[in-house]
Amino acid sequence: EGEHTSIASLPNMYDRTIPLYSFSKSYAMTGLRLGYVSIKDSLVRERAKKILFYTASNIASVVQYGGIGALEGSQSAVEQCRLELGARRELFYKGIGEMSTPVFTGAPPAGAFYAFLRIAPTWRTGPMGSREPSISWRMTEHLIKNARIGSVPGVDFGVHGEGYVRFCFARERAELIGALQSMTALFSKPTSEEVVDFKSV
Repeated sequence: EGEHTSIASLPNMYDRTIPLYSFSKSYAMTGLRLGYVSIKDSLVRERAKKILFYTASNIASVVQYGGIGALEGSQSAVEQCRLELGARRELFYKGIGEMSTPVFTGAPPAGAFYAFLRIAPTWRTGPMGSREPSISWRMTEHLIKNARIGSVPGVDFGVHGEGYVRFCFARERAELIGALQSMTALFSKPTSEEVVDFKSV
């Protein structure tokens, strides 16, 4: 439900902005590498054409027609997708909140389908003597190894992401339910593993 505001739409900004757009998210055309740019200044536009000619040429014609159809056709599918993603977000965050062992915390996003969650400071991180200093990476490896759940370590997005992990909740509902059940089972297991002290990390 987060509303996007283009910088170029703000007062006196169009002349100083080069907006870039992709079809990947809104129209589910991920992987087709289709997008467009809006440039008001004719000189900059001609230079951009030369750059694009050598870096982004040969986009398949069928993909281009697909992009035209996406822009000119009914936008009802976009709204349906938004509503479905909202439902999946609620499902995912409800499951995270209901875990008997609270491992993750975080506020639901308003304009993305990723959950960026903080790892509880008391989370037990794996065998004593682990060589991986990053808590984010330890969690990611723990999830994929012991529950077959893919995630991205928060530290990969910058130093302030350490202690966080990112999940994508755009998956099918059945997959989300399965992942939540696996996490609940994983974090409910008794363990003799070390307790992390974030102050020492």
